[in-house]
Amino acid sequence: MVITAKEIGFCFGVKRAVSLCEKALKEYGQCVSFGPIIHNERVIKRLCRAGLTTITEFSGEDVKRPVIIRSHGIHPEMKKDLLRHQRKVVDATCPFVRKVQDLVMVLKREGYTVIIIGKPEHPEVKALAGFAGEGSLIYPVGERLVRFEDEEKKKLLSTRRLAIVSQTTNTREGYYQALRSLLEETAPPEARIFNTVCRVTERRRAEAAEIAKRVDILLVIGSRKSANTTNLYRMMRRIKPQTYLISGADQIKNEWYRPGQRVGLVSGTSTPQETIEEVKERLKGW
Repeated sequence: MVITAKEIGFCFGVKRAVSLCEKALKEYGQCVSFGPIIHNERVIKRLCRAGLTTITEFSGEDVKRPVIIRSHGIHPEMKKDLLRHQRKVVDATCPFVRKVQDLVMVLKREGYTVIIIGKPEHPEVKALAGFAGEGSLIYPVGERLVRFEDEEKKKLLSTRRLAIVSQTTNTREGYYQALRSLLEETAPPEARIFNTVCRVTERRRAEAAEIAKRVDILLVIGSRKSANTTNLYRMMRRIKPQTYLISGADQIKNEWYRPGQRVGLVSGTSTPQETIEEVKERLKGW
């Protein structure tokens, strides 16, 4: 018996980004993106076959082609440069991520020191730091304040107005844990805390947790490069040790299963529906 989550496959933001990319490729033939549009290798390969080139640095040759801004967003200065040199820019930033970008810009204008709790190397966090301004700080998920440089610690401890936001793909649990750790180190006269964890991923985690309690095996479908997918997998492993992270049907192992067992299927927000259908087809053989 296979139990499939109701919320599975692409979320709205990912679906929108892929759709905008496909439309641009159909219209212009060749496009570039700074980093992958979404974190799913299978989808990126398909888009590249259709004419997308994923790059890590822009050159004069690159900006001659339409540029697609990835779903995670990019640094605002980079976007300004693109708009100065490129007549066609397709902004596929997730609408929810864009709301957080707008929020940190407002907080910056109001004089707050913005702290972003998240993974420092994640493209969303790098972009948010750009919108939050030069004085913003990144507090690594699960880490303590000692990760800050001495100069940053001194600035943080002397600030009087602090605003804290989360990377959207954090778990609420991870965000709150990092938040407690951070606030143990500093107590400014004014601190504003915003829960910017994506509601879609939170709903998916809640549904996955319910499914995990009802099945013998849980399969989390998605890329290991996807933050929300790997977070989902780690959370489910604590509930159901027999949880496996797979990127496709070819990674399913027969030894995981015994006849009569119930199997649950959940996915990250950047997992295409065709991958889920292939997994379902493969499970028919169990």
